[in-house]
Amino acid sequence: MKTKIINILPHKPDYDYLKDKPRPEVNWDTPDGNWVGIYRNEIPDKLGEEILKYSGEFEFEVWQPDYRADKMYSHRFEDGLVHRLFPAEDIKNLHGVKVMKEIRSSSLLRFLKEYSEANKVIINLNGDFGQMNFEVLEEFGHLPILQTFRGVLNLPGNLIFKPRLNVPASLSYYLRHRKVKKLIQRIDYVMVQNDYYLDDLKSMYSGPIEKVTSGCEFDVWKPMDMQEARKALDLPAGKTIFFTSSLLIPIKQLDKLIDVLKELSPEHDFLLLISGHGVAEYEDYLRKEAAPLLEQDKVRFVGYLTGEDLRQHYCASNLFVHTSISEGGPVAAMKAIACGTPVLISRVSNVAEYLLEEGVGKVVEPFNYPQWKNVLRNILEGERIKPFPRNRGKELYDWQAVAKRFVEIFRELETKAAVKENKLEEAYA
Repeated sequence: MKTKIINILPHKPDYDYLKDKPRPEVNWDTPDGNWVGIYRNEIPDKLGEEILKYSGEFEFEVWQPDYRADKMYSHRFEDGLVHRLFPAEDIKNLHGVKVMKEIRSSSLLRFLKEYSEANKVIINLNGDFGQMNFEVLEEFGHLPILQTFRGVLNLPGNLIFKPRLNVPASLSYYLRHRKVKKLIQRIDYVMVQNDYYLDDLKSMYSGPIEKVTSGCEFDVWKPMDMQEARKALDLPAGKTIFFTSSLLIPIKQLDKLIDVLKELSPEHDFLLLISGHGVAEYEDYLRKEAAPLLEQDKVRFVGYLTGEDLRQHYCASNLFVHTSISEGGPVAAMKAIACGTPVLISRVSNVAEYLLEEGVGKVVEPFNYPQWKNVLRNILEGERIKPFPRNRGKELYDWQAVAKRFVEIFRELETKAAVKENKLEEAYA
């Protein structure tokens, strides 16, 4: 019997961000007149695909809470990956003087109990310490567990003494910190994506920690001639073009990037291409912020791009810009590296750490907007930015290299589980 990797997501599907998209191919109508569906756009979906491609020794499933679901919906794709949607509900927790809602799924927990009794299981948790992960750790700490953090480590202990209007929230963070210190010992392996707050994690977790990111396909995201790409996209041949691609959400700080470019606009010519999608209200806000630049054709919102269209945008650009306050990789910057496009990124990501190590690209502080302005001004005045060495990028970020490391970790966890099981059998013999 193959061991099953159960990758549990702590958030609902991105229906809100995909309102303008048709239903995914895999979908079901629900009794209330709504529908649920699997877009297979989550990072664990891609990870599972690559792991199954790399090795046939494991099975891989992605489990996800879904407020729309009235029961478990499950689909096995042709490559063997299984994605399940489970009914979800909110739990209310007191956070200082406020009540905070967190997603949970009692249905998922019940099914995991039955499933783990009938199958060999390794659990892969994602994200920070929230309700979903707490409940899995509390009930299934006896199973082998890999915790994968994405973006900057969000440890409640680091938030206890942060100044805030909701002063009693400090007590809530303290209590959550104590809970984390207790439950983190049930995790067998921790995977982080950058060094932010890593020392704080090590201070309360003595198990193995490794830095592994998501990946991208270097055989798909390949360089092409800049002018050829610009001609294909009908972009100006001689203008400095900046490109950014992400979810259009506040943590990406696109409004701050737009504000900085508005300050540079009177003296410099450029074009910022913004790719991505978000909720309508936030997209409207960004367009309002960018209005002066839109009038001068110095900003264009090019929509949600995929495939060859996206590759051409990377290759047509002088610089890929990513100014988020929290990132893991990010994959968008990995694609820029694969396409040979220089990268400017905030210092909260794995890519930023390797840019500094290689002495290429540009790394800026996430909240130092005057620094952004100076860096971008220098680029507009002719400073050349070196791209990340593509071969080194492939060693770090090609999906098959990433899948290989995950498989090695799952093998270690499988061995640990077998040893633990043998000890239990001996104890009861």
